[in-house]
Amino acid sequence: MTPHVPSAPVLASGPWPLASSGRRDGFTFVESMVAVSITAMAGAAILLGVSASLQSTTSALEQTVALGLAQQLMDEMAGKRYAKVATNPYDSPLAPTTGESAGPGRSEFTNLAAYNGLSSMPALDPWGIQLGTDDGAGGQRDPSLQAAAYFANWQQSVEVYYVDSANLSNRLTAGQTSNYRAVEVHISIQDQSGALRPVLTLRRVFAYVPNS
Repeated sequence: MTPHVPSAPVLASGPWPLASSGRRDGFTFVESMVAVSITAMAGAAILLGVSASLQSTTSALEQTVALGLAQQLMDEMAGKRYAKVATNPYDSPLAPTTGESAGPGRSEFTNLAAYNGLSSMPALDPWGIQLGTDDGAGGQRDPSLQAAAYFANWQQSVEVYYVDSANLSNRLTAGQTSNYRAVEVHISIQDQSGALRPVLTLRRVFAYVPNS
């Protein structure tokens, strides 16, 4: 009798999945922490960029407003006489007279000397009315059109002094005079702590030209 010999197994055609040893799903704790750290750094970078952009925008807005306030006051002074008396350019001290100080506001100022030492917060118009509320004619505009709150923390101040005729950047000491006066308009803003922060200074030199 012929002994039975088992036949060799037949392998089916086609790919077979390989057995996975230690296979896992998801992320490890370390990978998760790395991902969170990267996300946090990206978020911080975005916030810093937004903060810097907001600060730049705020600074640009303040500079624009300050320039407008300073230019407006400088133009007002440019329309005044150089000195109290047309034939004498050497006013000393540089200060308003009693009549000029009587007001209202700066409405009685007639010359550059009257503006020396001027300081007001909030910023005021020539009639002493807070900017943002005036109607441009010594009165107040309708309350619904006022912007007083925005200008409440703005300060405007003026300094007038004699400068050296040979070098207009040199300030003369007290008591010295010349035919040239420098006018500086300083614009500052009060922050939340109550401190004044300078925003802009506008300077112009005026000369005395005698009548021929």
